[in-house]
Amino acid sequence: MLDIQYIGKNIKISDKIQDYVQEKLSKHEKLLEKNTGITVLIKENKSNSGDTRNYKMEISSNMPHAFIRVEGRGSEISSIIDELEVLLKRRLKRYHDQFQKWQKEVPWRVREIEDTLNDVPDYEENISYKDYEPEIKVKEYSDDTPLHPAEAIEKMELIGHECFLFNNIETGKYSMIYKRSDGGYGLVQPKA
Repeated sequence: MLDIQYIGKNIKISDKIQDYVQEKLSKHEKLLEKNTGITVLIKENKSNSGDTRNYKMEISSNMPHAFIRVEGRGSEISSIIDELEVLLKRRLKRYHDQFQKWQKEVPWRVREIEDTLNDVPDYEENISYKDYEPEIKVKEYSDDTPLHPAEAIEKMELIGHECFLFNNIETGKYSMIYKRSDGGYGLVQPKA
């Protein structure tokens, strides 16, 4: 039986919901055998009119060398759980397929594409950002163990983010990997 920590924001998580999550995740107990902790967060957002409810749900799993997170939204908790079960299974399978690389038994590799300069779009010069103040909603901290760019891509994919800052083992400097809208990945790094 999996040890799952439940966190409810603006909602009390019933035993029925906990049993349903346990049932769904227990199907993947073999993929989750190396996990050191599973957290299920459910947040309820009520509309101003009070008629409709909207839920946000996150399932997070700490695995050796990686953190796996899936997130979903919807009006019915059971359908969100069903959707996240499929996504979590896919990410856990990806993690296990790469496990020899996580253990450093097989080296990480990436294919590099020589970028060509595209036309730079013209930006409007009359836009005023005088009153703009960026808002930081979440701060995340992680260890800065040096990673290969391919390993950073895998970590980014497993947590479901669009970009990932990491200490590049090839250069010894911090680099950022990101998903490109036209497919593939980009790597931003300081000049040597």
